[in-house]
Amino acid sequence: MFDGEAPSGFNEGLEVYTTRPDTLFGAGFVAIAADHPLAELASAQNPELAAFRKTLAKGGTTQAEIDTGEKLGFNTGIKVKHPFKDGETLNVWIANFVLMDYGTGAIFGCPAHDQRDLDFARKYDLPVTEVVLPNGENPDTFKVGTEAYTGPGTIFHSEFLDGMEIEAAKDAAIAKRLDAIAYPGLTANFDAAKSASLAITLLDWKAFGRDYAQMMAATAKALGEALCERQIPVYARERGITTSHQFAIEAHAYGGGQAAAQKLRAINILSCGIGLPLPEVAGDVNGLRLGTPEIVRFGMTPADMPELAAYIAEGLNGSRPAEAIARDVTAFRGRFRELHFMR
Repeated sequence: MFDGEAPSGFNEGLEVYTTRPDTLFGAGFVAIAADHPLAELASAQNPELAAFRKTLAKGGTTQAEIDTGEKLGFNTGIKVKHPFKDGETLNVWIANFVLMDYGTGAIFGCPAHDQRDLDFARKYDLPVTEVVLPNGENPDTFKVGTEAYTGPGTIFHSEFLDGMEIEAAKDAAIAKRLDAIAYPGLTANFDAAKSASLAITLLDWKAFGRDYAQMMAATAKALGEALCERQIPVYARERGITTSHQFAIEAHAYGGGQAAAQKLRAINILSCGIGLPLPEVAGDVNGLRLGTPEIVRFGMTPADMPELAAYIAEGLNGSRPAEAIARDVTAFRGRFRELHFMR
């Protein structure tokens, strides 16, 4: 969650991707990709930041170029709360080594145990906190210098994770976050089920997170492009539509975002309204959000998006009776019954 008022469109916080929840107590900063929606929002009111993003757009984007190139960053001034340490905040930076097509396009930096994070932290004088103690080292004296420690060890300087091996600490960190969401012993049955499903999903992400994220992003972009071909006003179409798992439609022509969502609900497609930095719609929000996590989970790929886009366009434009479109959508959905990206 954000420290203070959340930026527009981020009321539920900033979603950060990690494969190392065991090192959260070593977090020294949060970094987002230059084309992350939060970066776009922040740069709209900061010309210097906007110029920095343009500079990054000219640089290399291959993994080799990122690994070997100079680490560049810009402090957005936005702060987020640490998930475990009450009262502690982390600055949100835009960094050239974070890519939108990796995870969620946002990471937390643990400089002591990741070389890119360490290079970045040393350059910008950010905190470096060791949280993985190599076997045989003294916890009172162990420090990293110019080389991050990425080997095995036990967790320290990490409160409830102290003394655990790395894999055990990963599971414990995930469990701690789930407990913060809902404690099954004190909530209704549906909350208990939600907690269990979240735990299973997080374990799946641990195994297949990168592949799942890449497929969600590719599928979202394909759906957006297919909608553009059908003259649907997709937001940011001149900038490539999206590099994440979601995108938006400008909803003015449909009476607003919630009104558009109701049109799609009538044809058995779920979506939601969202606010966009565009002229307002009286009595409604001005955008419609579409996301791909669920459809990708059920096996849809970019190749399936032209057909789905056709149904969405028909539903928004009312070119066929909603009942007829809904039957076709149900038949289309029926072809995808097997869950993917599961352990």
